[in-house]
Amino acid sequence: MHPVFAFLDYRTYLRDFVEGRKGEESGFSQRSLALALGIDAGQLVRILHGKNQLSARFVPAMAKLAEMDDRAAAYFEELLRYASARGDEESARSLERLLALRGVMTHPLAGSQAQYYSSWKHAVVCALIGIAPWRGSATALGAMVKPPLSRKEVEESLLLLESLRLVQHGDDGTWMRVDAHLSPGADVPTAALRDYHVQVMENACAALEAIPPSERDFSAVTLSLDSEGMERLRELSRALRQRIQSLSDRSLNADRIFQINIQAFPVAQSSEAAA
Repeated sequence: MHPVFAFLDYRTYLRDFVEGRKGEESGFSQRSLALALGIDAGQLVRILHGKNQLSARFVPAMAKLAEMDDRAAAYFEELLRYASARGDEESARSLERLLALRGVMTHPLAGSQAQYYSSWKHAVVCALIGIAPWRGSATALGAMVKPPLSRKEVEESLLLLESLRLVQHGDDGTWMRVDAHLSPGADVPTAALRDYHVQVMENACAALEAIPPSERDFSAVTLSLDSEGMERLRELSRALRQRIQSLSDRSLNADRIFQINIQAFPVAQSSEAAA
C-alpha cells in the first residue's frame, strides 16, 4: 500500500488502498471500502470507473480508515478537486496545491559530506549540472556563474562533488547530478553551515549592486512576535522552502540558477524579555 502522496488520481489510490488492505486483512474488498465510507457499493464502482465523483464529505471517513494525518487528508481532498477541475487554469492551480502539500524529497548530507558547504561554488556547480548533464569544458561552465569561476575552481569543485558522491562522471565525459535536492543532515557541523550562510549572504550583498532589479527579488520586513509566533514562522519558512523546491521540479526548461536566502533574527526585545 503506497502513501496517498504517491498519487495524482484518487481513484488509483483507492484501488491501491483496497489491494493493500487485502494483504493485511483477509476478505477486505471494494464492498468493505464502500461500507466504511458509508456509500453504496455500486456507487463506489461508478466512482472508480470515472462515472461519478467522490464527494469531499467522505474525506474524514477515508482519512480515519487510512489513518491519514492532517496533511495527508488535505492532499486527498485536493485530489478530489483536481479530478473535478474545469479547464486548464483551475487544474493547474489544483496541481500546484497538490505539489505544495506533497513536498519534495531531499537527500540529507552526512557529516562526511560536510565539505559541500565549504564554498558556495560547490552548490552552484552542482545545480548547473542538474539543469542538464554536462559534457562541455570547465571553462565554459565557470563562465555561466555570477561572478565567473575559473577553470581550476570548477575542476576542483567537480572533483570534490564526485568524491562526495553528489555528482557522477560517465565514461563518455558527461557529468550528472545524483540528487535533485540536498539538505544538511543532523551530523553536519554547525560551524560548516554558519560559514556557508555567511558566504551566501555576502553574495546577496554583492548581487544587490551587481544584478539589475528586474533579475532579482529582494525584500525585508520588520515585525513583532512572541515565542509561539517565532515557532510558527519557522514552520512557514520550512513550508515556503518546500514550495520553492517543488517549483524548481516543475521548471522543465530551467535556464538559470537562483540562490534564495531566508533569514529571521532578533533586532530588539522588550525589557521584560531581556530580564
